[in-house]
Amino acid sequence: MTSQTHSDLPDVAQRFLRYVAIDTQSADGADRYPSTEKQKALGRLLVSELTGLGLHDVLMDDFGVVMATVPATPGCEAAPTIGYIAHVDTSPDVSGAGVKAVIHRAYPGGPLPLAATGD
Repeated sequence: MTSQTHSDLPDVAQRFLRYVAIDTQSADGADRYPSTEKQKALGRLLVSELTGLGLHDVLMDDFGVVMATVPATPGCEAAPTIGYIAHVDTSPDVSGAGVKAVIHRAYPGGPLPLAATGD
C-alpha cells in the first residue's frame, strides 16, 4: 500500500486498501490448495475482521476458504440465509506483491491511465 494515509475514506475503502496490499499470488503447478501459504494471509485477516464485525461461525478451512454467518436482522430471522463467496488469490503469471491501489475520488468516467506506465 502507498505511504499515504486514507483515514478520510469510509471503513470499507480502508479495508479494501489493506486487502490489495497482501500478496496472494498463486503458484502454477502446485499440488495443494491453496497453492501458496501466503494466500492464507488474506484469509486470516478476513477471519479476524469478520469476527470483529460480529459475524458468527467464522472459520478458515485447510483449503483457505473463509466462511461466516451474518446474523439475521431482528424480526427477519425466518428469511433465507445468504452466502457470500470470494476468490482471493491472484494469477501465478503476475506478482501480487507491491500493489499500490489508487483511489479516484469523484471519478467522472472515462479511461483511467495505469499509474506505473501511464497507459
